Amino acid sequence: MPRNDHSGVTESAGAVTVRWLAMSAPDDHQPGRPLPSDVLVRQVAASDCAPLASELYRRVGTPWQWTDRQHWTVDEWRAAVDRPGVELWTLSVGGSLAGYFQLHASDDDVEIKYFGLLPEWIGRGLGGGLLSRAVDRAWELTPVRVTLNTCSLDHPAALANYLARGFRVIRSAARDEGA
Repeated sequence: MPRNDHSGVTESAGAVTVRWLAMSAPDDHQPGRPLPSDVLVRQVAASDCAPLASELYRRVGTPWQWTDRQHWTVDEWRAAVDRPGVELWTLSVGGSLAGYFQLHASDDDVEIKYFGLLPEWIGRGLGGGLLSRAVDRAWELTPVRVTLNTCSLDHPAALANYLARGFRVIRSAARDEGA
């Protein structure tokens, strides 16, 4: 799910609703269903982050109209992810890449900047468990709060998953085409 604006992207009604969510204490986290035993969630080595972040952004985000970074070069991706406070984590099932999350730590917050499953893995009960792993890792970085944002272009179950894990909507706004 995109974690920045959706300039130029619209729904059929002409507007996109963007919601900013936050969790202000580790005890707010309501873990999802545990991931199956054949699932591996691992942090990606810094040297591999840029090309993999680019690939995952495209593969996970295309169905949800993530467009703002699709034209980026490897150097642009490297500048965005090869820096302190940024972590890329992947989810693999039986050796097949299935999803990811990207964390951005700054000052008092850790943002779940990107999160999602590859299209062929959606609907297999992995989203809640992967989000729980992202939230757990974010709190390990000792922020004051964990944040993320979503929009009405994302998977229809995305917002429900975030709320079920303990996030609260702290702001909501409609953005029109070209906003």
